[in-house]
Amino acid sequence: MKKIRLILTLVFLLTGICFGKVLDVSAAENVSLEEARNVALNHLKETEYSGDIQRDDELILKTHLYDVDDSLLGYYFTFENNEKDSRYILVTASKDLPPILQYGDGKLDNVNEDFLEQGKKLYYLGPLQYLYGNNKDEIEQQFNTRKEKWLNKVSSRDSVMDYSKIMNKEIPRVKRNSSNESYWEIELSSASSSNPTLFAITDQKTLSVTRLYQRSSGVTNPNSACGPTTAAMVSNFLKGEGYPIKGVSDYSSVGTFINHMYSEMGTTLVGSSIKQYVTGINKHLDHNYSGSSGWTAWSYPAYGYYPHYKDNINASKPVGLRFDLFVSSGTYTDYHFVAGIGYRYNNGSAEFGIKDPDNGSSNTGTIWLNWNANNDDMSMGLVNRTY
Repeated sequence: MKKIRLILTLVFLLTGICFGKVLDVSAAENVSLEEARNVALNHLKETEYSGDIQRDDELILKTHLYDVDDSLLGYYFTFENNEKDSRYILVTASKDLPPILQYGDGKLDNVNEDFLEQGKKLYYLGPLQYLYGNNKDEIEQQFNTRKEKWLNKVSSRDSVMDYSKIMNKEIPRVKRNSSNESYWEIELSSASSSNPTLFAITDQKTLSVTRLYQRSSGVTNPNSACGPTTAAMVSNFLKGEGYPIKGVSDYSSVGTFINHMYSEMGTTLVGSSIKQYVTGINKHLDHNYSGSSGWTAWSYPAYGYYPHYKDNINASKPVGLRFDLFVSSGTYTDYHFVAGIGYRYNNGSAEFGIKDPDNGSSNTGTIWLNWNANNDDMSMGLVNRTY
């Protein structure tokens, strides 16, 4: 009877994704370290990483994650075997939060994790967004410093950001919703079930997109090159699919290709808007086409449009994703582009896979994120063939 109820819950969650605004809740049941660890192990075993986990004790707690009010947000686990930090996963510590925030190859932060060795706490704000500090006051100060820089940019020159939007921006944090308890019920039951595949991945696709690095040798303006690099990844993949499109092999280097896309998009030192991304990649894809044949590109908000994202992945068309008002240690812009290259439903949760053009040269793997926890400040740049 319990399995029937869980299956009905899973069906409800899959059919109800992306509908309705998220409501904050004031309190929820906490998740213990042991529960979180069991969920982490089970979740990874249901993915492409299942063959890598030989012993459960290889998954260890690296550090805790904190919310911007200094409360415990979750747990940062790493899987260590012969390769140190070969996999990681972030599990939340409260049932009003989505169980799994993020997981992937290597480690969470390839650039700034030395701060943990200095005794700093890790504050997780959202997808690929985290700050290090001793307490919430330091985090608030770091955010306000970045906010002031954003406002100075839009007041001193044309910008891709709207001034009023920045003025009203508060420090980001992971959304809380009492409906996440249903996802937790599935995750915990799956982790303790003798037949965990009953609740495992039900629908998925991942595209073999090669990750390109926005700070590759020869890139003229690496700090603002995430949009052009994302467009280059999408274009390079489509070339590999057999379309007459210019990719990495058509240029003298990865850096030269990224610089070309930078020019095509009209990117400036301030960065790229989603409109510039759409216009620029459309221009690039159409170079070897004539007349009415060629490509079309358009944008959508991510919120409520997970089916559009899935449709493009199923059609083997990677998606440019732009996070607005991006906040993270070591970043130089107020936004960030990544390439959306996959989707999956894992234990009822809608996930999306990305290639991040930044966060170190070794950050080549696919990062998986929870769609509903991350889609409010995200826009999509979509492409398709026209005939």
